[in-house]
This record gives sequence, C-alpha cells and structure tokens, in this order.
Amino acid sequence: IWPASGIALAALLIAGRSFWPGIFLGAFFINFLTNYSAHPSAPFSSFLSAAGIASGNTLEAVCGAYLLNRFAGGRNVLQNSVNVLRFTFLAAGLASSFSASAGVVSLSLAGFADWNNFWPIWLNWWLGDVLGILTVASFLLVWTRKPEWSWHAGLALHAVLLVFTTMIVGECVFGEWLFPAGKIYHVSFVTVPLLIWVAYSFGQHGATFSILMLSGFALRGNMHGTGPFVLADPNNSLLLFNLFVATISLSGLLLAALLRERKESEQALRKLAEEKLSSIVEYSNDAICSVTTDGVITSWNQAASKLYGYDESDVMGKYIGI
Repeated sequence: IWPASGIALAALLIAGRSFWPGIFLGAFFINFLTNYSAHPSAPFSSFLSAAGIASGNTLEAVCGAYLLNRFAGGRNVLQNSVNVLRFTFLAAGLASSFSASAGVVSLSLAGFADWNNFWPIWLNWWLGDVLGILTVASFLLVWTRKPEWSWHAGLALHAVLLVFTTMIVGECVFGEWLFPAGKIYHVSFVTVPLLIWVAYSFGQHGATFSILMLSGFALRGNMHGTGPFVLADPNNSLLLFNLFVATISLSGLLLAALLRERKESEQALRKLAEEKLSSIVEYSNDAICSVTTDGVITSWNQAASKLYGYDESDVMGKYIGI
C-alpha cells in the first residue's frame, strides 16, 4: 500500500488542484534521495528518474481529482454508491496507471530497472497506488467531514467495543494468536461480518477506519510471515494481499454508501409524509387539533380557529381544558 497516493489525491480534492506543486516537490525530493543513495555514482540519472517519477505522481493526483470533480461529486464522491464505483475505476484504477507508467519508464530509462521486468514492476506499482487511494484517500475524505452522529456515552462505549473487536479479529486472522506461522488457514472471510457491523453502526466513518485497521493487520502479517496470504512465492502472496484489501475496501465503501442512501431516502419519505399530513390537517374543513398526553395543545388548524374563535397563537402550548 502506497499511502502517498491517497494523501495526494485527498489533498487536491479538499484543498484544490492548485496545490499540485507541493506534491511534485515532495515526490521529487524523496525519490531523488532514494535513487541517489542507491546509486551515488549516477547523480544525473537519479535526478532525471526522480523528475519522471514525481511527474507521474503529480499527474495521477491531478487527473484523479479532475475526473472526480467532473464526474463523481468531488470530495463528496463517497456519499453514494454510484460515485463509489466511479471513485474506484476513475481515481484508483485509471489515474494510478499514469503514475505506474511514468515511474517504471523513468527507472528503466535511467538504468535502475530492467526492461524485461517492466510489467511485473508496473503491476506492483499500480496495485500499491490503487490500494493507497482506496484505503487512505477514502479515510481522509470521510474523516474531514462532520460525522452524521453525535457522541454520547453509549455510542462511545460501542465505538470502543468495535475497535477492540477489530484488533482481536485482526490479530487472530493475520497474527499468531490462533494459527502458528507456517500454517495457512483461509479465514480472512471472517472480517466481512465485522465490516458489516461497523458500517451499519458508524457509517462511512466506521467503515473507512475499519478498512484501514484490517489492511494494517494484513500487511503486518504478510511482512512477518503470518496470516492466510503467506505463500512460498512472494509475488503470489502480495497479489492475494492486494486482492483482499481491494475487496474489503470496495465492499465496505459500497455498503456504507448504500446504508447512507437508505437513511436519506427514509428521511425524505418521512418528511414528505409529515408535510402531506400537515397540509391535509391545515386545509381540512373539520376542526382538528392535537394535544400531548398531558393535554397541552401542539397543533390547531384554520377550521378550529373558525369554530372556536381562537387563533393558533392564542392556544398553542396551553391546556385543552383552558
């Protein structure tokens, strides 16, 4: 997972595309120092390859931000299911290919990579950027918005329980608590019910946080040789890990968006029903009023005013017997 791709895309969506020079300079300096430390005898090649890689990283973020702003609601891209799919294919899929292509071509031209390994390197580069956008960019885009819920003691306890449960599941599936190193048990599917629980309880904020945590546990397991994705061939192990993170990311984001759409639809239908009922009551020829269980008047229509001779302002909040 390459977090820098997700950070760059989120930064341009939140702050605006005019911040692209910061992405270019950051990517250039870190790549120049990395290449130069590995090849101190070739400073010019390190400079050119760093410039090429930085150009690709910047192009990835700029194109991704443009496509999302143009076709998927910009920084609010994750608020409905259709735009989640656009986010996945336009930003994570398409825009990431620019960075991977520019990066591998730059390294190959500088002599730091073998042209015969172009596609394996390109695939790993592209997958790293894809997962960085799916996990980190989605987390930043969601958590820079105000949650749709307000904290209280019960909800805080629920959140602590979910975080603790996620840690336990992550350690059990990708660590050595239940399964010793070298033993492969394909139990990664047990993370799905947990993701559903988190998305249902805390929406997109909970889903993106849980995705980031589970991805971290899976990554640590792969690095230490534990978990269901550790195979004899490191490339196959990496591909299985990438597939897992991509699957839980897309599933979690889609589920959270669908739940949000359902909630908005229910609220809209409830508001429409209330407005329709209010309109019927207000313009009815029959005198209609509503009271609380204590007898306090809460509504008073025009027909009631004509019948009893009191305007709404005269009776609202008073006892029906007065």
